[in-house]
Amino acid sequence: MNKKALEDAFNKIWESTITGIDTDLLRHSITFKLKLLPEYNERLIELVFEGVSAYHFFNNTIKRRKQFHEYEIGNFLELTTIDLIESECSIQLNGDEEWYEHFGGSANVYIEICTRLLLIEATKVIIDGQVFELV
Repeated sequence: MNKKALEDAFNKIWESTITGIDTDLLRHSITFKLKLLPEYNERLIELVFEGVSAYHFFNNTIKRRKQFHEYEIGNFLELTTIDLIESECSIQLNGDEEWYEHFGGSANVYIEICTRLLLIEATKVIIDGQVFELV
């Protein structure tokens, strides 16, 4: 993986507007349709995660996670930040049922969407057609 090229590609999509999101569980992919900032000619591009083995979405901080705001695709919805997670980040399930403990994962990318956080464990990210292997 060319880390510098990936960081540069991530930097170009910070603060872009999300115009669509498609999660395909059976194809192990998450696709964002983005409208870039004016300095990048407000072009429309795709951000695609492939080989998605785990993801977790947090709707705001712990105390506000059950406060829901309806967003319609097409209205302003900002991809605030996106970056690699380079330290240990594990997602584990705990509960009364022992079988929960057999499930879990980690994350290698985080995306902040306004006040929300999406953690993704994927093998590949494609930004505007440019492919980056994450493993």
